[in-house]
Amino acid sequence: MITTPNVNFDSSAYIYSGGVNWDFYRGLGVGLRGNYAKTLEETQETYASGVISAWYKNEWVTPIVSFERTYLIDRDIRSDSFDANL
Repeated sequence: MITTPNVNFDSSAYIYSGGVNWDFYRGLGVGLRGNYAKTLEETQETYASGVISAWYKNEWVTPIVSFERTYLIDRDIRSDSFDANL
């Protein structure tokens, strides 16, 4: 049995996602991708993440080095609001 993740928003949201990869020299490559989501109504939250990657492809293994930064901002209720940088 295959299960898939399920995401439910209790309000309208803007969601943007994209990325680009570039293999530029004899198996060396770099990539950049990111996500942004913002809910608009009841529970207003903002989520953003970005990843920068570099790799070297060869016939045995492809090592990948990545740097990822994630932000989550929830400012709906002042006494319970938080910012998180992961």
